[in-house]
Amino acid sequence: MKLVIPHTIALRPEVAALGTDLGAEFCDLTGDDAGYVRLFDRLWSEGAAFINNEQDVLASPELLKALWACPDELCSGYYMQGGYRVMYTLACVKFSTGLIARLPDAMKNAAGRTNGVKPYNMLDLALVSPSGVLPTSGASTHVHEPAMLHLHGAPLPR
Repeated sequence: MKLVIPHTIALRPEVAALGTDLGAEFCDLTGDDAGYVRLFDRLWSEGAAFINNEQDVLASPELLKALWACPDELCSGYYMQGGYRVMYTLACVKFSTGLIARLPDAMKNAAGRTNGVKPYNMLDLALVSPSGVLPTSGASTHVHEPAMLHLHGAPLPR
């Protein structure tokens, strides 16, 4: 499994421990607002399947293994916020080799939807939201159980 964990100095220790246990590639994007998009540009150009897991989202190892094993080309987990499922984000998403090969210009097209600006907080909207590049190109998101934990703002463990 190729697990990629983009992060800043706000990397949650729980996510760091999970990533370490699973041999993740940690990508420090501290201070680089366009780093997330450049990371995705690189991963997309490599052409290999990968799972993106954000710094403050704790997926279970079982969920990550299920995403990796799933034959669907676009898979994600979800977390609960305010009683609703949050799932059209880059919190924890698998992009298959087939999807990347089928849509080699997806990152360029996503950048086009943001007028060429590449801030980290617009990538999920341009790429995986229902009106994003991937869904409008025929990729449907297979959402997997169980729910993940969104740790943004949660107290740090002692």
